[in-house]
Amino acid sequence: MEFSIGYVKSEQQLIVKRFSDGQVLESKIISMEEVKEVELNGLLFDGQISEATLNSLRDEFKFYPIIKSETVQMAATVFESVSFENALSLLKKMQTSWVLQNNLTLLEEFFSVLEHLEKLWPNQRTEFFEHLWFILKSNLGATNLQIIFNDIELSTGERGKNRLTQNKVMGKKFPEAVSGTEVDERLMSNYKNNFISHFNICEFNEQKGEAVITAVINKGPILVMTNLLTISRLQKAVLGMLFEGINRAVTKH
Repeated sequence: MEFSIGYVKSEQQLIVKRFSDGQVLESKIISMEEVKEVELNGLLFDGQISEATLNSLRDEFKFYPIIKSETVQMAATVFESVSFENALSLLKKMQTSWVLQNNLTLLEEFFSVLEHLEKLWPNQRTEFFEHLWFILKSNLGATNLQIIFNDIELSTGERGKNRLTQNKVMGKKFPEAVSGTEVDERLMSNYKNNFISHFNICEFNEQKGEAVITAVINKGPILVMTNLLTISRLQKAVLGMLFEGINRAVTKH
């Protein structure tokens, strides 16, 4: 599992460390102007950082947790030499409150979210899955997530036939819509027996931080492959309710 954590050490700079498979892959210092271009999974800030600097980071909170370093007892000097294991434990602590807040917010805004998704479903399918991607990523605390779904490629000739294809929405910070590949087609085929309910976590390897989720929307199979730290009963319940609500909404069309 790969993840990145940042540490705001001054008004102008932050440390960014990238981890994967038990190792520190990269450690670098970037300017505050670059923070929005980096795919972070969490951000710490020193308690002496000004309110103006914190306000400049406010929009990033929807992408990852931003917390005071004293909350998790992590000084900048310690962070500079943090190991993979300690960084992973740190990220879990940082995500706990943030993921809970995202799930509670979805519950509070549940009907307006469903209404928005229902409007997108008939004629803006890509936008629908991009919005769904962001909901899933936020509520699972995923570091990477892709959604594979079936689509129809319309024939251009008079005698041609429409063809079933796969498309996907994928990304770490922002969703990117791309055409599916033969690998995606095989994946959909491999999990075809799991598309039996609106929402099902059919595989979760906590040690590797990998999960496979199958879902069905309006009888169409949806395959979600993601990297994440853990899955709680609350997350399962909220997302299960979301897919149940989506199906009830879109079947009206």
